[in-house]
Amino acid sequence: MSGSGWLRGARLVVSGANGAAKSDDAGDIAKSFPAVHGVSYRPEIDGLRTIAVGSVILYHAGVPFVPGGYAGVDIFFVISGYLISSIILGDLAQSRFRFLNFYERRIRRIFPALFTVLAASTVGAWFIYSPGQLDEYGKSLVATVAFAANIFFRMRTGYFNADSENSILIHMWSLAVEEQFYVFFPIVLIALHRFRVIGRNPALVAIAVVSLAWCLYQEAVDPVANFFSTPARAWELVAGALVAVNRASWLRLTAVRRDVAVAGRVAELAGAALMLGTIFMATISTRWPGIATIPVVAGTALVILCANSTSILGRALSLKPMVTIGLISYSAYLWHQPLFAIARATSTQALSGWAIGAIIALTFVLAWLSWRFVETPFRSRQKIGRLLIFGFGITVSGCAAAVGLALHFAQGVPSRFDKQTLAMAASIQTSPYREKCNNGEGLTYLSPEKACHFFGSRVTWAVLGDSHGIDLGYAIAERLKGSGQGLVQLTFNGCQGGLTFDSTMRQCSAWTRDAVSWLEQQRGITHVLLAYRHSSHLFGDQMHTYPMVPDAHPPGFELNEKADVAREKYWSDFVTVVQRMRNAGKTVYILQPIPELPMPIERYIFGRNHAAVQPGTSMAYYRARQAWVLARLAELAKRPGVVMIDPVPAVCEATRCLAIQNGMPLYSDDNHLSLPTARKVLRIAEAQGKLP
Repeated sequence: MSGSGWLRGARLVVSGANGAAKSDDAGDIAKSFPAVHGVSYRPEIDGLRTIAVGSVILYHAGVPFVPGGYAGVDIFFVISGYLISSIILGDLAQSRFRFLNFYERRIRRIFPALFTVLAASTVGAWFIYSPGQLDEYGKSLVATVAFAANIFFRMRTGYFNADSENSILIHMWSLAVEEQFYVFFPIVLIALHRFRVIGRNPALVAIAVVSLAWCLYQEAVDPVANFFSTPARAWELVAGALVAVNRASWLRLTAVRRDVAVAGRVAELAGAALMLGTIFMATISTRWPGIATIPVVAGTALVILCANSTSILGRALSLKPMVTIGLISYSAYLWHQPLFAIARATSTQALSGWAIGAIIALTFVLAWLSWRFVETPFRSRQKIGRLLIFGFGITVSGCAAAVGLALHFAQGVPSRFDKQTLAMAASIQTSPYREKCNNGEGLTYLSPEKACHFFGSRVTWAVLGDSHGIDLGYAIAERLKGSGQGLVQLTFNGCQGGLTFDSTMRQCSAWTRDAVSWLEQQRGITHVLLAYRHSSHLFGDQMHTYPMVPDAHPPGFELNEKADVAREKYWSDFVTVVQRMRNAGKTVYILQPIPELPMPIERYIFGRNHAAVQPGTSMAYYRARQAWVLARLAELAKRPGVVMIDPVPAVCEATRCLAIQNGMPLYSDDNHLSLPTARKVLRIAEAQGKLP
């Protein structure tokens, strides 16, 4: 996942007389720093890159046996820290470090392949994205060029959300982390070299400890922000820098002490076990980065420190296939996510095994072409001089930013589509207070006392839940408007509603406890609608697996518990909320599960299929997906004062549930009903005698 974590080791690959891969920059390092650090081209590093990029690609492909493949980014971070620190230290040792030279190298290594992929991605986005999606893509393009993609995607989504796998440029977050890190890290190494008030090792260890401490703190309070945070990732790059500082001493020690050499062989194998163990054992539910990240970082550092061309692991990593893939790993990383995202955006189902295999193969074909005809020529200082390379960097950055801004200010260029399509998209309505009155993950939340009230002054209704309650709650408020009664909206986007467990979503559980307690005290509120997307909270998002029914560990809480135990805790808390509302004298209305679509409604609309009726999914899928929840809701329905509101009649026929009916979208995305559909749900419930 690291856009430049391997960065070819700041290498220019050429072919030697014996056919072995060699590195111009590795040679530079060896010449400038031979006696102190003994840095030279290490084919095992390319092999290590192969493990890293392979795990990342397989993870994004959805291959089940590498659930922790995202840990490949951390391997890349350590490699990058080692190699870039080696370059800087080598230049400092020869008193030839210049920021101009440093950033020239960065431009040569990063920009050519990056902007080739960005150009191709923009063409793909133009043809497959709706106006809203293309607008968002344009902003992500600007963020990528500004090396701020980590900040952009932190504000938009979580890396493990279903939406993220359909984002063409989400993988650019790691490129941003590295470039932000390399703004200040050369200054640190220069200061340590010149002033020597404190040794390199104590200083780097101190930086790593502070960064790791921040990472562990953020892991607990804000795991989503932690994932994209440069300060929370810095310790991983510094781990590589510590190896760069100490490897020469380690090599000298192993040369004179056999026991240390033997320990090194054991250590490199242990390091490999730590890396692979993390890749195969971490899951989407593992908080990352955090405590679980330490083994893969430590393991990578041990392999880089101890492996060499004569060790068993070193020889395995230096095999020609491993080195070959490692050489093109930067380009492979850049290409794989756009290819997967575009393929998923044009498919109504999860990608088949054949499709995944074809995409992976195409990834490596494009990676080789990029490496051979884009990366390699730009690394030649003889072919492309400094002035030209800086001019190239400024020009392509400016052009890409201009394109991104143009797509944004043109609102995704809706003129690409015909009037019928645009009219259908414009017909989607949601609550006008969706953003203002809904809580989201943050440092603070909208307290129940300050929650939005609609419309009458005498509040008799409340909606409590996640975002599935927003539009239905607003529709109820509309219905009450003529009677002078009002409704209070108590919703928190994506919140599981835990009372006895803590959600990984910041402030979610605290808000739930406050909201439930507050409602108990409001005697005037006699009707409470509970609306939650239970199956997503309990089994994961359907777009990851459709048409297979997802069966993941609950993704947002009790990550260390067994899945069944976590689910029972969730349901016990939900039943407790129902009972507390009943004990407070309130009638409880429970929204039964909303049928989910296999893809967002925009893809039905902008897929250039103008059929007045478009099926979303089958009733068989709905029943299978919701079986666990429906069985438990059936038990709750037997309690007095508990009323079930069923959305199925509003969107489903006998054998299928619809995405579009009579030319009108029934949803606002893949799982939220549109406001008109929410009104229809209430009309049906009223006709059934379920509403007062």
